[in-house]
Amino acid sequence: MSLFFPFFPDAQVRDFIAEQMSLRGITFHTEQTPLAVTKSNDDLLSLKTNKETIGGFSHVMFATGRRPNTKVKSTCRL
Repeated sequence: MSLFFPFFPDAQVRDFIAEQMSLRGITFHTEQTPLAVTKSNDDLLSLKTNKETIGGFSHVMFATGRRPNTKVKSTCRL
């Protein structure tokens, strides 16, 4: 089972998405638990996990959960 999007049903699509994100400079820190996000005086963010502290970011994104939120408001156009 892939560490990237492990519950995505199509392995080829899942692996392609992970590869493309990596090529664009997105770093995945898998099998880590976020503990804290702190902001320094120069407005950069640091992420402390159960394994390491990584700093120098303008943005930090983390995702949790197993089920997608697929409800779409009736006012949305797709």
